[in-house]
Amino acid sequence: MRSGEAAKILGVDRNTIYNWTQHPELSRFFSSSARMEDGSAQRILTQSDLLVLNTIRIKRAQGVVDWKEIADALDAGERAEEFPQNALSADPRTVPMHQVEQSARALITSAERDHALAKVAELETEITRLREIEEEQRAQIAELQQALSKVEARVIREERDYRDVVVREMTSESIRLVREYEEKLSELRTQIAELKYRLGEKRADG
Repeated sequence: MRSGEAAKILGVDRNTIYNWTQHPELSRFFSSSARMEDGSAQRILTQSDLLVLNTIRIKRAQGVVDWKEIADALDAGERAEEFPQNALSADPRTVPMHQVEQSARALITSAERDHALAKVAELETEITRLREIEEEQRAQIAELQQALSKVEARVIREERDYRDVVVREMTSESIRLVREYEEKLSELRTQIAELKYRLGEKRADG
C-alpha cells in the first residue's frame, strides 16, 4: 500500500505518515519498505505498518504527546485495529465499520501483491542483465582460449625450430671436431713412423 492510500484510510496527511515512519523513536516498528530502505523508489506499507500507524494516530488523538510513551505501547504489542469510520467514504453512515476494516485489509493485500510483483519484475530484469553479462564473459573466454591455442601452437613450433637449429649446430661442430682429431691422429702416425725409421737407422749403425 502506498502512502497516499494509507493516508486516506487513516484520515491523515501524507507528510504525517512520512514523519511517523522516520521518527527516531518509531522507525524501528516499520518495515524496510515503509522506511524506503529496501531499494524501492516508492514507500510501500504492509498491513503491519498500517496497524502501527493507526495505533500512533489513536494515541495522538488521545492526547499522548510523548513519543517514548507511544513507542513503549508498541513495544508492549499494542496494535489498534479500529480504523476511522470515514476512512473510505465521505459519508460514514453508509459504510459499516467492519466493511471499512475489510476494505482496508483488502487494499493492503493488493498493495503487498503489487509490491511483490514489482519486486519480481526487478529480479527478472536483474536476471536478464546477469545472463547478458554471462554470455559476454563466455564469449571473452572463448576468444582467450582461441588466442591461447595460437600462442601454444607458436611456442611448440618455435621449440621445434630451435631444436632443429641446435641439432644442426651440434652436427656441424661434431664433424669439425672429428676432422681435427683425424688430422692430429694422422700427424701423430707420421711422427711415430719417422721415429721408428730413425730408431732402425741407429740400430743398424750400432
